Amino acid sequence: MFDSQRRWLTARLKRSRQPHPLVSSSADLRLVQHVRGNLAHRFPQLRRMGKILSPKERLLVRVSVVVALVSCVWLAAILANRHRVIVPAVGGRYVEGMVGVPELVNPIFS
Repeated sequence: MFDSQRRWLTARLKRSRQPHPLVSSSADLRLVQHVRGNLAHRFPQLRRMGKILSPKERLLVRVSVVVALVSCVWLAAILANRHRVIVPAVGGRYVEGMVGVPELVNPIFS
């Protein structure tokens, strides 16, 4: 009789060690979809972020935003310079000249 009780207790403990979800996975999925779809409430929260953060954190956020903006402008300038093509202007006139006195006029001797 002791052996059967031990087996029953061992089986009961093995079953109780398995994790049980507190809510179903469909509830988790609905919650994630609800949070992902609603972007309108996030912008007012960003305005209140300064009241929540400590002064060091506010400074870190400001420096990070400035660094991100400067790097975006820098990247845009690099890309613009790399892909820029010099094109002559429309109109105008072409003038060809020579500097100094010609020594040899015949091209065979020059």
